[in-house]
Amino acid sequence: LMAKLWGKRGHNGKNHDEYGPDSKMTICRFVSLTNDLLVKVLMSRKNEVDSILEELEGDTSLSNELSDHGAKIDYSHLKGGIERQTTEVLCQTVALGWSRCDPTIATDAAHKNQAILDMLEDICSRRARVNDMLHLSGRKKEVSFQLKDVMSPNTKLYNHVLNSWSRSLDPDAEMHLKGLLDRMGDEESRGTLFPRPDTISYNNLLNLYARRGKVDAAEALLLEMEEEVRGVTPDVYSYSIVMNAFQRRFTSGGPNERSRKDPERAEEILSNLVTKYEKSGFRSAKLRPSNVTFGTVVAMYAQADRILKEDDRINNMTRNWKAKMTQNANHKDKLGWGAANAERVLDWIIGLNERERKSKKIGSTDGGEGGAQTFGGFDPENDLIRPSAIHFMTVMDAWAKAGKGVEGAQRSERLLNRLLSMYDKLGYIELRPAPLVFGTVIDAWAKADDRPESAEHAESLLDRMVDLFLHKKSRNKREM
Repeated sequence: LMAKLWGKRGHNGKNHDEYGPDSKMTICRFVSLTNDLLVKVLMSRKNEVDSILEELEGDTSLSNELSDHGAKIDYSHLKGGIERQTTEVLCQTVALGWSRCDPTIATDAAHKNQAILDMLEDICSRRARVNDMLHLSGRKKEVSFQLKDVMSPNTKLYNHVLNSWSRSLDPDAEMHLKGLLDRMGDEESRGTLFPRPDTISYNNLLNLYARRGKVDAAEALLLEMEEEVRGVTPDVYSYSIVMNAFQRRFTSGGPNERSRKDPERAEEILSNLVTKYEKSGFRSAKLRPSNVTFGTVVAMYAQADRILKEDDRINNMTRNWKAKMTQNANHKDKLGWGAANAERVLDWIIGLNERERKSKKIGSTDGGEGGAQTFGGFDPENDLIRPSAIHFMTVMDAWAKAGKGVEGAQRSERLLNRLLSMYDKLGYIELRPAPLVFGTVIDAWAKADDRPESAEHAESLLDRMVDLFLHKKSRNKREM
């Protein structure tokens, strides 16, 4: 049932957070049922190994001999091989299920996930002791197929449990998550049962910091990952998590919580990511920024003018506020500070696209059949940093609402013309202009000033949009 549930989810392309309340409750019930079944399976494994262990420990001489070698118990035979072991798959499936449950519904999901991991670790530890005693005794005690099936938990299973803690509402979730990471990262412990943590493991801790508003802690952890202090390196998701944390604080926090420097700090993180990607020769898929990655910084700057002006209004220009925000965008000469920076980031994206296309020699062939070259399994025509119509529209809207009047409307329209030109030249589906893009520029002109010329210009843009989307040949309204 669990496998079919996740398969259906993948087929529909839905994220687990997109399900309605009833569906989320159903998912949690499915996971709870399979968890109960798994606990019974693990208990039967534990009982079997205990019975064998009890028989062996009855031999006093053997127990004494083992105590002299206890620190050297060999766990290597418990490491998963090429075959996928049934118990391991069961544990991973249920752990994945708990990690996807809504924490407001399954409030104990992380604890139950941790309990599964603890049970499996305990069984593996007992199983290792049995094998060591059998080896010392020279006996050939047959262990059942079910017990042979028990493998030491791998990194994937640990990551599912870590993910549960990162999403948990438990006030002690951070303590549990960091404790599990420390256990995985300990050299002596990892030599026995515990696998080495990977980038995903630490991304779960970043997620927890981001969800709980611990932006500085998330940034500090990312810096440690960059310097490989913890033996792992960050990927594009690591950087995106921290950037989203800055965005959440900047857009959702109060005037005394956010800082004008939040967009700049997020851009600095993005710059570090882009630099690493460029140094890889635009080849590392692990470090390639997506449209969403760039969109985070564009959106922060685009909202900066409105947010800072609203903060100014709320604080009513008190003395403390004046001291703190003397350089804010509420001043006449700072109108459009956010919009200007958003456009600058957009120019940066376009420049990166041009450099990447040049680096990968898009459109050239290598003496064979026509088509783009490939690099290490990548399709250079598709695996590119690309500007999108959403990026353009976000910046257009920023200029429309920056309080710059006609100048803001003119800059919005210039961006529209640039978008249309790039779409004609490159043909990226991401650049395909939608009517909403035109609507943004029309709105900018409609609110630019009270002159009839501005209203007439807005109407001319409407006519241009109609000609583009409702051309005489098809009159296809579906594209609207």
